[in-house]
Amino acid sequence: MMIPNPYPGLFVVFEGCDGSGKSTIREMVEVAILRDFAIKSRDMGLSGNIISLNTTRRLNAQDIIVLVKEPGKDRPIGAKIYEELFKPEGLHKTDPVGFQSWYALDSKQNLRENIIPAIKASKIVLADRFRHSLVLSAKNQEDIERLMATNQIIIGEDFIWPDATFIFEVDAEKAIKRLKKKGITLDEFEREDHINRTVGMYRLLGDVYINKGIVYVDNSEDDPSIALDKVMSILGPILSKRGFIFDPRAAT
Repeated sequence: MMIPNPYPGLFVVFEGCDGSGKSTIREMVEVAILRDFAIKSRDMGLSGNIISLNTTRRLNAQDIIVLVKEPGKDRPIGAKIYEELFKPEGLHKTDPVGFQSWYALDSKQNLRENIIPAIKASKIVLADRFRHSLVLSAKNQEDIERLMATNQIIIGEDFIWPDATFIFEVDAEKAIKRLKKKGITLDEFEREDHINRTVGMYRLLGDVYINKGIVYVDNSEDDPSIALDKVMSILGPILSKRGFIFDPRAAT
């Protein structure tokens, strides 16, 4: 089952097709949060950007955010996934649904080694993709439900669900243009027809799993600050609710 985050830290996911701008927005969110911490810390006369959480645990602002990515090139299964994607007749083509079990195994390791320890320690995890990305191998609702069931079996009790998931939307033509501008070699998932299908499957995911903290954000504009403003307007109250507050006593 998908377990709501039971820990004091915050788990936030950034999703969308390749070229949707999710990675760029995640970087901007990290900067925005740290800037906010620095400004409030300065205004309260604190030194070292020390913040205090509702757990009474005190952390330096520079250590509060943990960045993770799925699949992870630095993890064994994640590295194999990237290798497989560039094989003309790899598993991603011959058995795309089965291939998703590799992603689940990579996610399980990421949860155990990175995400869960961080949110247990009252930190903020900003993830570039999570298990919502299973939609890349789905063609309909039945596929989504079957893939999610497979993930639940593989990940088991480690399957902590994010506090918030931002899915960035953009049309396929613009997504491909952004990828080419970065000099990225396009893989199986970055063809126009696949991107269009993926956008639709992300929408269907939200219909199937309602009340799971999924927010859709239009990121079709060339100025990413427009999407950032929407994200921060939602994330700000969540940060406050989770107890990420400033306490003058933290400076002592």
